[in-house]
Amino acid sequence: MKIIEFATRQELDAYAGNLLFDLLKRKKNANIGLATGSTPLGFYDYVASNYKKEGLSFKDVKSFNLDEYVNCPIETETYRYFMDSNFFSKIDIKKENTNFPDALNPTAYDEKIDKEGGVDFQ
Repeated sequence: MKIIEFATRQELDAYAGNLLFDLLKRKKNANIGLATGSTPLGFYDYVASNYKKEGLSFKDVKSFNLDEYVNCPIETETYRYFMDSNFFSKIDIKKENTNFPDALNPTAYDEKIDKEGGVDFQ
């Protein structure tokens, strides 16, 4: 395993964003795995701010999030809401291509990922 050190968080976000851009240049219909929380926010901002400059689109990309709450009573507390607010609303991904696990049927989510060819980027 190659370990890469970065002087700043912004350098890390740009590096990861450029890895995703390189993938999308090769595979416009890539399947990407995404996480929530504060850690990926800089990455999401970098990607959203730069993907058009790279001549890229997310229209054919499918996303697979790592987690979601079960029966969350407050919509603004869900991970879907988090992703819509922090990333999906800032790129041109189709809502029907954004996927979240169903905690009541996790096997179906795994099967869907397998059916789509697995995850190309995590």
